[in-house]
Amino acid sequence: MAAYLNSEEVQDSLDALVKQYVEESINKEVLPQDFVELIKHNFFAKYAYYNVKDKTVEIGVNENSGPVSPYPPLTVYSYPIEDIEWLSNSFKQGAFHLEFYGKLLSRSQGPGKSRVVFI
Repeated sequence: MAAYLNSEEVQDSLDALVKQYVEESINKEVLPQDFVELIKHNFFAKYAYYNVKDKTVEIGVNENSGPVSPYPPLTVYSYPIEDIEWLSNSFKQGAFHLEFYGKLLSRSQGPGKSRVVFI
């Protein structure tokens, strides 16, 4: 069975999913893999890490537009994990991004559940 969502419903579903990820991250003291993938996708990041001591998510982004290097300098951004506004504001529009979000939402529902289709 398929779930048909418009972009606003996708945003709402992602916000709810991120809240689950945050709760799981705090309880297990590690970011779930799908949460890492979402952060990396939205920020074009090289890595995402949960700093348990500071209760922050650290994101490493290559902002160097110069020649490709095997070890590029990364800019590290740090956001409080319990305030998801930083992540909600990073959601992207467009077919490529919506397809990624749809796959992420489908995976979160478990195997054999409905598939997400955008309208």
